[in-house]
Amino acid sequence: GKAVTETVYLDDVSVTAPGKPGDAVIDVVNGDFETGDNSGWTVYQGTAAKAEAAHKGSYGLHLTGNGSWGGMAFQNIPVESGKEYTVKMWLKAVSNGANIQIKDGSESGNNLANQWFNTTDWTLVEFKVTPTTSTICINICID
Repeated sequence: GKAVTETVYLDDVSVTAPGKPGDAVIDVVNGDFETGDNSGWTVYQGTAAKAEAAHKGSYGLHLTGNGSWGGMAFQNIPVESGKEYTVKMWLKAVSNGANIQIKDGSESGNNLANQWFNTTDWTLVEFKVTPTTSTICINICID
């Protein structure tokens, strides 16, 4: 682990199924974090009730590391196997960056996408994935 405290902000997480009318949006529970809490997400070391973590609206996820172990947040999303989905989110890595993984099946599944971001400005992160199971897991981790 790193010896500094990592900070990552995340907001406006969405999943769409291309080719459906209006690019049908798949329900991401509390994807905009406007509940002001972590409902819908499994979060280690973070809180959604942070105004400074908002890209738009009042709240965003504020994920922190403790210097020896990063923070993590994930949510499993029901999908149809074999269809392509677009996963989007706004990310701001205030320090040290974050690893965004879209996993097949669950948080322990294989990576459909995996990319490290280190950006101090709000950045739109977008992945196209085709799951082989009926679930994708959106996983944000600070190493």
